[in-house]
Amino acid sequence: PTTSTESIPVEQDQKVKVSFKVKAQGSGRLLQPHQVFLSLTNVKTKARTVLVAKFQDKQYKLNLDLNELGKTKLKGISGDFAVELIVGDAVLQNSFIWQFATLTLNLKEVVSDKPKFDLRDVSADKLLLEAQPEIEHKFRLPDKRPLPGVSYLFTVLVLSPLGLLVLAWLKLGVNLAGFPRAGPSLIKAVLFQLCLVSTVILNVFYWFG
Repeated sequence: PTTSTESIPVEQDQKVKVSFKVKAQGSGRLLQPHQVFLSLTNVKTKARTVLVAKFQDKQYKLNLDLNELGKTKLKGISGDFAVELIVGDAVLQNSFIWQFATLTLNLKEVVSDKPKFDLRDVSADKLLLEAQPEIEHKFRLPDKRPLPGVSYLFTVLVLSPLGLLVLAWLKLGVNLAGFPRAGPSLIKAVLFQLCLVSTVILNVFYWFG
């Protein structure tokens, strides 16, 4: 393929259709690379717009609607645009970028409600000192908690077995006459009582620690 030496004039109400095939050098076998793009680069501003080529009917196709493209990606900036084909794939030995044409686009200026200004006319100190837009943070809402009455009732129910035990001791009395006084039985009895006390202490630390 050859590169077009003359610039092609295109108006905004026109459409540009691009279709091509990628073949292996020598054998002429049809290839289907996964990364095929068309690049439009403004010759003056160097702003680049990259479009994805779609593989259809054994060839790659792109339909450029300049009316829509000029308002969105090209921002209504007229001028000469270098058209480049970008082809790359992991299985290709040589990926390449080929500029095959230059388009002179005559686009309508995009009218915006936002005021236009050039950052090059504003000093860096002025940009830093001016008030910036307020940043609003939205924090996570706290999880819903039960009513205080429900929490108190649950605490009473948990402590009620211990309260019943104390009331039973006060009513029936504590009988220490049958408590072992010597021998292995004393050791077993002391260890059993220590286990009961440690269980109560663990509960206290669990709820109030």
